[in-house]
Amino acid sequence: MTRKTHPYSLGQTLLFGLATAVAFALLSLFFLYMQAQETHHRLAGEVVSVTTDSARIQDAHGDITVLVVSADAELRDIASFQEIEIGQHVMMRGSFVDDGTFAVDRIRPLTERPAK
Repeated sequence: MTRKTHPYSLGQTLLFGLATAVAFALLSLFFLYMQAQETHHRLAGEVVSVTTDSARIQDAHGDITVLVVSADAELRDIASFQEIEIGQHVMMRGSFVDDGTFAVDRIRPLTERPAK
């Protein structure tokens, strides 16, 4: 008759479980840190006024933000920035500049153009 063997002892199992939990916690903290380093912000709102390279939007709280759209900004679902019209809802990604304007990296209309 052979003696019954146990491949893992209770101490080894607990140690392995704790090491796995610590590894996942550290990995999660790393991803949170990397996400916090992201310098881009996201804004959405209704277009109040438009010029050739900028626009003013009003968000859900009533705050108005001036957008500055550079020539290399990524335009989604539109061919050019001149297609944006007053009354459209737009979503954009970018960063705030020191003077309070919002430099747009990517912009996308959320609604069709308003009827004239």
